[in-house]
Amino acid sequence: MNRWMFTGLLLLLLGGTLAAVNGLQLLKGTAATPTVLAAAKLRTIPLEQHMDSPLYLKRPKPGSRFGSLIIPSLSLYLPVYEGTDLPQLRQGVGHYPRSVLPRRA
Repeated sequence: MNRWMFTGLLLLLLGGTLAAVNGLQLLKGTAATPTVLAAAKLRTIPLEQHMDSPLYLKRPKPGSRFGSLIIPSLSLYLPVYEGTDLPQLRQGVGHYPRSVLPRRA
């Protein structure tokens, strides 16, 4: 009987510890959310300034470069090519031919 009581108390202690650790991680994550949202709002540009005219008048030809993928936080500037075959992917980022182009939804 003592062994079962010890096992039960051990499981309760383990469950309480797991709940406390996960609760603290959840609180830490939700506390960081307003900071991330505030930083994102500083970087946004109103859509009206950029949506006056379409960016692409016709679809790019397969294998042609038609844009760039820029990731400032990683200091990356990658060319975007139409197509997902190996020759295009060796040159840069591929774009599915039938998918939506940037600024066209």
